[in-house]
Amino acid sequence: MGSLKRFLVYRDTAPEYEEIRGKERVGIPVLVINNGEKIIFDIENLSAEELESLK
Repeated sequence: MGSLKRFLVYRDTAPEYEEIRGKERVGIPVLVINNGEKIIFDIENLSAEELESLK
């Protein structure tokens, strides 16, 4: 439940979610890194280096 609450704070406040909020979508799947430092919606567009850094 704690993770869901943190996600909802990002979804409701982060500028990256503006388009999603306007369309009444949830915004999942998403990858949130370092407590919102980076928010990624499309993991397929990550470089090999970025993917490796997530491990």
